[in-house]
Amino acid sequence: MAKTGVLLIAFWLTPVTILPAQMQPPSEAPRSAGEVYRVGRGVSAPVAAYHVEPDYSQEARKAGFQGTVGLSMEVDEQGLPKNLKVVKPLGVGLDEKAIEAVQQWRFSPAELNGKPVVVQAAVEVNFRLLFANRDGQIARLNFTLQPGTTRPELTRGELPGNPATPGDQFLRIRIQVDEEGKLRNSTVLESTDEDWAKKALGELSSWRFQPAMANGITVQVEGVLELTHGRERPAVPKAAP
Repeated sequence: MAKTGVLLIAFWLTPVTILPAQMQPPSEAPRSAGEVYRVGRGVSAPVAAYHVEPDYSQEARKAGFQGTVGLSMEVDEQGLPKNLKVVKPLGVGLDEKAIEAVQQWRFSPAELNGKPVVVQAAVEVNFRLLFANRDGQIARLNFTLQPGTTRPELTRGELPGNPATPGDQFLRIRIQVDEEGKLRNSTVLESTDEDWAKKALGELSSWRFQPAMANGITVQVEGVLELTHGRERPAVPKAAP
């Protein structure tokens, strides 16, 4: 049984063009039509007037994937969500399902000096499956794809159950999906539980995909499967160039 949900987590504060705090006026009219603001300094937050629950993708449901998709977006002067982008992907079709749902949301728009304005927002869309052996497990599968290449679609296989070791556990495996949709060279990159890693590799050996395509030809692609039981580790910020 699947359980999905949406949680609006943040309307970011202060206008996009940020002035030092002592210089920034408490409010001002938009300088140009369509200017994007952030809530605060006289800009009110939009209020969700209607939202729909996301559907589960078939491949994610069969394999037992669950977790949270993070999205960024803008809410325009009509209260419509625009420019949705995935900032925290789950993969296996759930990112697309999250966007499909949030695109249908409607808001009472944000206002500045009594006039509707465009604001930035962040949304989390939650996907949960009611399986006792995967309770508290989060799974992410994301591929490195060249422009114009479709991602592989999982057609057979399930995630492993939870680790026997108590506490927060983490597992990261690099996989290759070949031109026939079979897994090659699955490699454990990180693991806090060796037995869980072995169990996961055993499950992965039976996985099959509809292979990736580029210019009408099947191609091999590489991806990373991340499994977490308990609290997810915070993302590591990229080093400055």
